[in-house]
Amino acid sequence: MDSKEDGSVAMLIEELAPGGQASLNVTVIPKLYGIYESTRAKIKYIPNSVIEGDDPLESNFRVGYSTSLGRIKIVSAQEHLRATSYYLKDWALFSITSGTSFILPFVFWYLAKASNVKITKRKAN
Repeated sequence: MDSKEDGSVAMLIEELAPGGQASLNVTVIPKLYGIYESTRAKIKYIPNSVIEGDDPLESNFRVGYSTSLGRIKIVSAQEHLRATSYYLKDWALFSITSGTSFILPFVFWYLAKASNVKITKRKAN
């Protein structure tokens, strides 16, 4: 895989069998934030028949395009944290308040069980 200064990515596949698949995953880290209109990827390839017979010229390339994601909203890390941290506080408060209603009955049951075990052991001796 080749990455160029202008942001384009190139991948060379020597041969791909009929029905075979090749995939490439590219992660892009944005430098600017806001609404972005994504573009489609352009795929250029040369069929085997052209490679076997001729010198691959630009006119022999076949071109394909991927699908577009449409409009994408890119937010900064600070904006994402500000938007989602409110829910973290809510869930933490909910966990603490509802957790006590589960933990306290268990503690009381465990203490009662332990005292009953001590009483039965005294009676057995």
